[in-house]
Amino acid sequence: MQTNKVTAADLIAAHPFFEGMNPAFGSVLNGVAMFATYDAKDTILNEGADADRFHLIHTGTVALEAYLPGKGSVTVQLLGAGEALGFSWLFPPYRWRFTARPIHRTEVVSLNAHALREYGKKNPEFGRELAMRTGQMAVQRLQAARALLVDYHGVTE
Repeated sequence: MQTNKVTAADLIAAHPFFEGMNPAFGSVLNGVAMFATYDAKDTILNEGADADRFHLIHTGTVALEAYLPGKGSVTVQLLGAGEALGFSWLFPPYRWRFTARPIHRTEVVSLNAHALREYGKKNPEFGRELAMRTGQMAVQRLQAARALLVDYHGVTE
């Protein structure tokens, strides 16, 4: 009997974050990847902690939260399958700027951030690709935060 088990390499190749990236980098990505599963009681990222992983969401939903003094944790954005989680791993001081909690069981491909940064230093094309893609993701998160602030304060344009 033959089973069609999906591998981390399959998920990386199909993930929108890496769409159009030079296929030669696939072996690098696969070499630093592992599956991880989180339940609703878990925390994937902790604001202020060491940003040591980069996550590609395969299944599930993750609440991206920011701590606001006097208000507690506020959900800034919900992320789901096909999205990437965490951009702080690429920018010093390599500390998470948000907390991320799964809403329900969530599966991710988790990539070793230190290894990605080191390979990016050795291969400028790879490093540039990662920086551009991660920068685009950061801009999307900032736009989501802006929309939340506009809604919160009742500002109309």
